Amino acid sequence: MAERLIVQELDVEKFCKVNNCQPVTNPVTFIKGGKPTPDGLLSEQIFGITHAERYGIYAYIDLNGWFLQPLAYKRLCRLNAKAKAVIYGTQTFSIKSGELIEDPDGDTGIRWLKTNFDKIKWSNSESDIAKTSMQYIKDLEKKNTLWIKKFPIIPPGYRDVTVTSKGVSIGELNQLYQRLLMHTNALKQAQDYGLSMMTNAEGLIQEQMASIFNWFGNGTTIGRDVTSNNLPGKTGIIRRSVLAKTTDYSCRSVITAPNNKVEDLDDIMVDMDHAAIPLAIAITCFKPFILFWLRRFFENEFAGKNFYNIDLYDDAFKVHQKRVTVPIKDYQAVFSDAELEKQIDRFAKGRYNRLIPIQVPIVDGAEKKYKELKGRKPYLYFTGYNIKGNELAEARANNFEFNELIRRPLTWCDLFYMAAVDMTSDKSVLITRFPMDSYFNQFPQLINVITTSETVSMVVDGKFYKWYPKFNYKDIGKNTSAMFVDTISINNATIGTAGGDYDGDTVTCKPIFSIEANAEVRKQLNNIGNYNGLNGINAKKVNKEGILCLYSLTNCPDKDTWNKKFNKMEF
Repeated sequence: MAERLIVQELDVEKFCKVNNCQPVTNPVTFIKGGKPTPDGLLSEQIFGITHAERYGIYAYIDLNGWFLQPLAYKRLCRLNAKAKAVIYGTQTFSIKSGELIEDPDGDTGIRWLKTNFDKIKWSNSESDIAKTSMQYIKDLEKKNTLWIKKFPIIPPGYRDVTVTSKGVSIGELNQLYQRLLMHTNALKQAQDYGLSMMTNAEGLIQEQMASIFNWFGNGTTIGRDVTSNNLPGKTGIIRRSVLAKTTDYSCRSVITAPNNKVEDLDDIMVDMDHAAIPLAIAITCFKPFILFWLRRFFENEFAGKNFYNIDLYDDAFKVHQKRVTVPIKDYQAVFSDAELEKQIDRFAKGRYNRLIPIQVPIVDGAEKKYKELKGRKPYLYFTGYNIKGNELAEARANNFEFNELIRRPLTWCDLFYMAAVDMTSDKSVLITRFPMDSYFNQFPQLINVITTSETVSMVVDGKFYKWYPKFNYKDIGKNTSAMFVDTISINNATIGTAGGDYDGDTVTCKPIFSIEANAEVRKQLNNIGNYNGLNGINAKKVNKEGILCLYSLTNCPDKDTWNKKFNKMEF
């Protein structure tokens, strides 16, 4: 079931006390020199200077009196038009049998309204809207949140301030806060001097709070400009904030149709349970596990060694020429965690040079000392064997039918791919497509790692890799932007239940780390609820894709074309 957004009224007094909120009193935002005013809306003394402080510290405006909570004020004005006249003090009233009656000798103002609020019958309507509004106001009274003396200010990190060559623009919301500060300061001065303009100032304050409330909701008017809808909707604060929140190690990617151009069903990478996750995303999402694998690799390769044997081959990496033993540095310093993370980030974010060979960490000057190297870089070497066909039975163990020996410099791509396959074989991901309008919009998938658009079956160190990246030593150092796949491929039926398609839709990919959670995913994949909707009908269907597939399989060209293509074979 989809989660609901529950909104409750804020107890402003308690909120300000618990969070030690400070008052903002100055409507001026900057002093000379461009520095924020110490008591203003962008104050560094109140809101701090660090990123966490500017996005986490709230403040408040002292209203210098009691006022209605903005939504209650709006509903009250809809229930009874006389409410606004009382708050602004434009008319005087007396109360008879719960009704507001115009009376030249009566009273008015928000303080009079608060004293007599429970004596007034605000609406005679029996409509559901009126009943709901009155019940809402009564609930606020019970919670002691109907009347407020402080108005909260959100952290400055969420309020736009734009600096250009022409000047500084403080944004719509800051302008609304500024006006509220001006009205509250005017009210305080009127109270200090005992002026009769207090009721008008109180009305302006109440209306300005409603304008700020509207800015977050359905828009308001600033000067002559009408602001847009700022809370709900595609461009609203809630939608933008939710999309901006990211889970640790998660990624966002475009989805594309799976490539089913294979010779055997077992060679299909994407099915109902598996998604094709690009290597760049796999090593980012499962970075802690990838780092562990890489540490063990270099430990097995260099630990306890002061010298390393380098085999030299001809330029085609076919003929073995000589073996050279060279002194090496401390491998833990060369392949430190910082260096490994740097290489992971470089591979994930850079698409143009992903085939970078890994050098043996020989001591400085060894390349000149050992003339056998002849200026060649001392690389680690990759050795693998292509498999005949595209299959492997576990029972055959090491009795492989080799097709071709592959030898070339070992690249970071090789290590990342082997690490990703090994570390994700028992793991899964949660894929989410927004908006979340049903529980099908977030679904678990097992992982098949995809790298280059063309792959080969390969055995490396006795381990079988079904979709190993296909490249040779001539591709190293060249532009790799067209070689690698960087989009997630999901089964047509699965993505259809989430309301997605392949026209540029994006999804969020979140890794699942724990053993228990991954075991739960496998149970969920086989659960009937993963296929049937709430109505009990199968939700995972293929429509146009299935029709096109059946047409392609059963379509027979005319006899002349068939005979010409297949050497005039007769039916």
